[in-house]
Amino acid sequence: MGVALPPGYRSLTALDRDAHAGLRVAPCASRFAGSLECVYVSVAEFFAAARDYPLVFTRGPEGAIWPVAVLGLQAGQNLFLGAGGTWCAGVYVPAYVRRYPFYPAYGVVPAGKRAGRHRPGEDDRGDMRGEIVICVDESGLVPGKPGLFDPLPGGKAPIEAYRSLVSEMEGAARGTERLCRRLVSLDLLEPFEAQVHRQEGAAFRLGAMERVSETRLNALSGDTLAGLANEGALSRIYAHLWSLESFGRLLRRAEGTRT
Repeated sequence: MGVALPPGYRSLTALDRDAHAGLRVAPCASRFAGSLECVYVSVAEFFAAARDYPLVFTRGPEGAIWPVAVLGLQAGQNLFLGAGGTWCAGVYVPAYVRRYPFYPAYGVVPAGKRAGRHRPGEDDRGDMRGEIVICVDESGLVPGKPGLFDPLPGGKAPIEAYRSLVSEMEGAARGTERLCRRLVSLDLLEPFEAQVHRQEGAAFRLGAMERVSETRLNALSGDTLAGLANEGALSRIYAHLWSLESFGRLLRRAEGTRT
């Protein structure tokens, strides 16, 4: 498909009604995120995710800014995945995890390969991106019933819920891009490190993260702050700042897994 593999995915191929007939999502599919110390979150998730995870901003390979939920205190550590491969009870499960093993790509669907077809995509500049093709990491599928395309009571097949989630995440991604561009244009982001002290006295630092500078935020004009509020950005900014207190909860969770 010519699509870069998202973190945690092993492969991607276009979803196909014939090739993937009789397959379903594997139990405990969230184990794919077992070595991920952070996952992408959209602005639509900020309020729910901020209760359980530190939400920070990070830069991609090409310098693009994206928000992520921090899952661990060191590379390859996910403190929210249980030994059985299920997400810990009582915490918000990011949409990135719930969507697995599916992922959207943009392009032309080959004739006769229409099972994964979804809807046209359009970014907020009005540029058509092409038809969304739903791809799948086949290592996240297993034989079983009901299969992805088998109708359930009520007439809908299991794949429909994943298609809806893909659509919701794509819509939320546009809003997330707008928020990140706004933060950059206002020069609100600053690099920071989180210093973590363990019970036995050892300490280490987490870097490569950015946060909103409260000093710069407070220095904005009233009109600019009002604009951020009207856009729904200001409440997300405060959710992000509040979530940084969760680094302490991460440490307590890490210490709890060691005893």
